[in-house]
Amino acid sequence: MRIAVAPVLAENPYQQILERELEALGATFEHPRRLTLRWALRTSVAVLHLHWIEYLTGSHATESLHRPRVALRTARLFAVLLVLRARGVRLVWTVHNLRPHDARHPRFDLVVARLVARLAHRLIAHSRYAAQVVQRTYGVGDVSVAYHGGYEDQYRAEGVDRAAARLRLGLPEDAHVVLAFGLIRAYKRIPELIARFRDLIDPDRRLVVAGRPASAGLEAEVRAAAADDRRVILMLSHIPDDQVAELHLAADVAVLAYRDVFSSGALMLALSLGVPVVAPQGSTADELAGPPAVEPYVGTDVGGALARTKPIDRDAARRAALEAARRFPWSAAARTVMACYRGD
Repeated sequence: MRIAVAPVLAENPYQQILERELEALGATFEHPRRLTLRWALRTSVAVLHLHWIEYLTGSHATESLHRPRVALRTARLFAVLLVLRARGVRLVWTVHNLRPHDARHPRFDLVVARLVARLAHRLIAHSRYAAQVVQRTYGVGDVSVAYHGGYEDQYRAEGVDRAAARLRLGLPEDAHVVLAFGLIRAYKRIPELIARFRDLIDPDRRLVVAGRPASAGLEAEVRAAAADDRRVILMLSHIPDDQVAELHLAADVAVLAYRDVFSSGALMLALSLGVPVVAPQGSTADELAGPPAVEPYVGTDVGGALARTKPIDRDAARRAALEAARRFPWSAAARTVMACYRGD
């Protein structure tokens, strides 16, 4: 079965890993640079698997794309989808985000998402919670659940132990280290997280914020929030792959200070690298696991949840995190996705 995938984000290993598992089930893939009418009329694929719609319409980058161009790209996308449907090509959409992160035109994006959802033969979400939110928001019926796999085999700290990792990062060996990892965007509420961390009067705690800020303004906010607190370590740049596992190895707990966890690669990354996670209650995070693998918090009480993670039985929490991640193998996700391709 031949599958077209669009868009492809090279910096995100999610698609690469999933496609390897799907190839083992008999799928082959092509990755069109652009979804054009010419391609739609000529392609021989059985399925078009959509991912981040905003990258196809250009609405994620409206600072550089004028609105008329976004409208034109959106119209072309719908024309392509209609042609493919008429030719009998199945349309499958994995909904990674309910709306684009930091959306500049949320109403427009929502209308587009609802229309794509109605054209698609099948939608996929990464949890039952996310599937229910998609159903309510997009006004659609059943949504398949293919749980996000982990990254235990993707990122490894070869030849480095916890003490060595901390030494390289300048972290005290006996400190309680909290990690906020990943591209820094407004919805992750990093300045608010730093404020709540600073409320914890404990000289032995450290907060490591590691990732590239999405804008200069956001970087300034993060730096201002950290200001004169030496317990907050800022690594505000792209983190190379060979440092990802090392950062997690040095951490006692990871934190997602979001209002909601719809679907999060950072969540599965932490769990699959043996790091328990502080995350909002009533979301995808606590659907996957409970304490000590996932410590939930309500509302804005992320500081209270962080306080509960110390003291921590690190070995027990690490085992619980790994066990939680291993319950959701990529092979299981691939089987669900293949069933969506086939219309089972």
